[in-house]
Amino acid sequence: VSDLPFAVPERNVPLAALQFDERGRLLVFLTGAPDTPRIVHVYDRTGAHVETLTLPRAVSFSATTTACRGDRIVATFTDSLDVPHVVRLT
Repeated sequence: VSDLPFAVPERNVPLAALQFDERGRLLVFLTGAPDTPRIVHVYDRTGAHVETLTLPRAVSFSATTTACRGDRIVATFTDSLDVPHVVRLT
């Protein structure tokens, strides 16, 4: 139970991050459960929903480590030995 003065719909997933790519598209990264793939909604410059991406949970995203180029996302992830890697997702 929350002390918030307003209701939060159960169907809305909290946002993990918001980011723009080089074409001005908005990428909305949803939080989701730790054992599920990461969901990213992509919106064009007019605000219309373009697509929904399903990405591996192990990939981390931030404005400094993620680049969106066309239909590709370049990001980083850290393996079980804490070694950083770069991954390209299409």
